[in-house]
Amino acid sequence: MKHLFFVLLLSFGLSSYAQETENKVRAESLAAMAVGKEAEGGSMDEISAILEEAVKAAPSHADLYAIWGFLAMKRAEKDSDTGLYEMSFEKFNKSVQLKQSPEVYGLWAGALIFYANLKKDDSVYEECFDKLQKAVDVNPRFIQAYLVWGQTLLKLAMDKNDAELYKQSIEKYNKVLELDTNSLDANTGKGFACLRLGKMEKDHTKYGEELVSSYLKAEQQGSQSAAYNLACYYSLAKEKEEAHKWLEKSIVKQYPIKMDVLDKKRIEADEDFNNIRRDKKYKEILTTYFN
Repeated sequence: MKHLFFVLLLSFGLSSYAQETENKVRAESLAAMAVGKEAEGGSMDEISAILEEAVKAAPSHADLYAIWGFLAMKRAEKDSDTGLYEMSFEKFNKSVQLKQSPEVYGLWAGALIFYANLKKDDSVYEECFDKLQKAVDVNPRFIQAYLVWGQTLLKLAMDKNDAELYKQSIEKYNKVLELDTNSLDANTGKGFACLRLGKMEKDHTKYGEELVSSYLKAEQQGSQSAAYNLACYYSLAKEKEEAHKWLEKSIVKQYPIKMDVLDKKRIEADEDFNNIRRDKKYKEILTTYFN
């Protein structure tokens, strides 16, 4: 009898496991259908109906809610729809309640950034930073969270002309660079934040060492803007020979990562070059490379 009891118990367990596995497979199949429906341009109501069935089949499957949140965010961005952003927040919240995920916190933060831009409400950024903090609490090596944090702070610093926000952005870029010294985005972002902060504080060389170090790494990875901004920095710092060298290099070298525009009009309009504007070498560079 005792032996029979254990056989029955094992059979019940295997049956439950098989049912759970079957439900999970069905739920994931429905989630794939929802992704396909979104790609086809289906309505959010249609997409949500499919995902409702998916979560009924596997209510504790965190990834289903993450997918739902992502699809709502994607459609919200396309349609500029605050209601869909709010739906995405709800789904991301449900997902992380079921399973702590730095990636889902990162998606949630991204949705909040788009939402803040759409509503023109800077107070939303605090919630965004809270989600990024939660992402790195779960995974302290989650580089993307620190990078997005630094980029968002840099944008806010530029919008508000706020020195403290520039400093905070540099701190986040430094966290990225602790984990990956060759991060192109972090090096260019940090370099630019240092450049702008030096201008604000009217002390161009105060952050010069950090700026040059970051921009040199970015330039070595093929960034034309890094070379150009080095020219700007050296002009502001009144190191004219270095300014000439980097300006010419930014024009001549075939960088794989190009600036949107680098022409005579842009250079002549850039106040960073006021200190070298009358130099013979500066005029030679413009005459040689631009008609």
